[in-house]
Amino acid sequence: METVLAFMATILFGPAAFFVFTRISTKSTAFPSSVTGLVGDTVFLPLFNALAVYYGLVQILDSQKGLLWTSILLTTLFIILYFIYRKKVREKGSWMYGEKGSFNFAGWYHLGYVGIQSFVVTFSLLHFYTHIWLWLILFGYAATATQFRGALKSWRL
Repeated sequence: METVLAFMATILFGPAAFFVFTRISTKSTAFPSSVTGLVGDTVFLPLFNALAVYYGLVQILDSQKGLLWTSILLTTLFIILYFIYRKKVREKGSWMYGEKGSFNFAGWYHLGYVGIQSFVVTFSLLHFYTHIWLWLILFGYAATATQFRGALKSWRL
């Protein structure tokens, strides 16, 4: 039951919320506006979270203090880098930006969602590093990202 709850919560607080934000926004782009939004956020991330919960993520969070703090530190560093990246990349008409180019409510919400998801991924991969299915799902998500596909093409992979 916990795995189904993790899957549904990821859909509800991620893609479903982004879909609603873009429908009430005055911006021109709507979620999903990319393969990452359509497939990565709605298929791979919910599967990753459900599988991590199935492997015991919830039960071990409290017992693994070293991994917990390492995951918090790595997530914080990632969020800082992601924030800088998103502030520099200006997608015309994006649902995440306000009138003056700063984040609107949806943009801040997305940043928070990315932070929580990054923590789940980091902690899961540090603790369950031998579970190949987590790595395959994460690779599937990464393969939906435009930047990743561009890098693969440039490397001729």
